[in-house]
Amino acid sequence: MRLTKLSVLSGILVLLPPVGHAYEVLEVKDGGTVEGMVTFAGTPPPPRKLLLTKDPEVCGAGERVIEDVSVTAEGTLRNAVVYVDGIEHGKDWNALPSGTRLEQRGCAFLPAIAIVPQGKDLAITNSDPVPHNIHAYEVIGRARRSLFNMAQPQPSTITKAISPRNAPTVKVECDLHNFMEGW
Repeated sequence: MRLTKLSVLSGILVLLPPVGHAYEVLEVKDGGTVEGMVTFAGTPPPPRKLLLTKDPEVCGAGERVIEDVSVTAEGTLRNAVVYVDGIEHGKDWNALPSGTRLEQRGCAFLPAIAIVPQGKDLAITNSDPVPHNIHAYEVIGRARRSLFNMAQPQPSTITKAISPRNAPTVKVECDLHNFMEGW
């Protein structure tokens, strides 16, 4: 197996295989593994605090703390996703643990980080008794491109194929509750 690039990302939705390539499912007999720890050097940025401004009976009141970079006392990075770029064939994604569901509960995206294969469906469930408006962006460096923007009544599930064109990172926000974010 040839590794073309190994990337470590903290707090993101990762889409494999590389954007723009078809993935061929093959039987894998002697597959490799990637092991290790992701460490952080330097001082992590302080957490952001977002005011909870709407629907306090569901979302709560006060502030929501968003920790974009979370480092343990030992210096390891929490919520890191590691992916190998350039893999064009291998085992069937359907054989992997599920990660193609996103729930909106308590005005938060759960899980806050999910992994979805390129072009596969992401099921998004609103379990809150209030509407949400889910907006997904492809993140391209400091820029972003809208993938979809949909109102979602309560309770309901929508399914969207995740197919960014230029980058493997997608941010999810709620346009009705500006303190909701996920990757």
